[in-house]
Amino acid sequence: MDDEKLFEMVEECVAFAVNRLENAQTLYPFAMFLDADDNIESLMHETEDEGQEHSYETLLERLKEQVKKEEIKAIALLARVTIPSHYSPAVPEGVRIHLEERRLSGQKIGARYLYVPYQLYKTAEIDAKITVKLHHPIPVAFEQEIFE
Repeated sequence: MDDEKLFEMVEECVAFAVNRLENAQTLYPFAMFLDADDNIESLMHETEDEGQEHSYETLLERLKEQVKKEEIKAIALLARVTIPSHYSPAVPEGVRIHLEERRLSGQKIGARYLYVPYQLYKTAEIDAKITVKLHHPIPVAFEQEIFE
């Protein structure tokens, strides 16, 4: 798999998250994945009535089932989180992108979390727009959960 496609998928995840935060100030977990033809597909939570944690777990299970049924090269599962302080984030609020690639299956460290700290700002204008400032991402490696 071309790393460029993986980076493109991560950029789309972050762009979608920023758009939701700026326009709705809510962000429920969602997933994106690369199919066999290098197309980026999306998986959203079923309902906003689900709690964020339940929604994340539901998407995680759906991804595990989907990688068994069809050829998926990589996944990115995004959730809004408080970044653990031992990673020394610029701010505690952030998104966490759980990244896995099929080609790394069986390796001891085959998955990554990418924490992206962010801050929301409200402009002083009359229409008071919300903007998002992203900080440097923090990568963390761990064993795969989806492509086990």
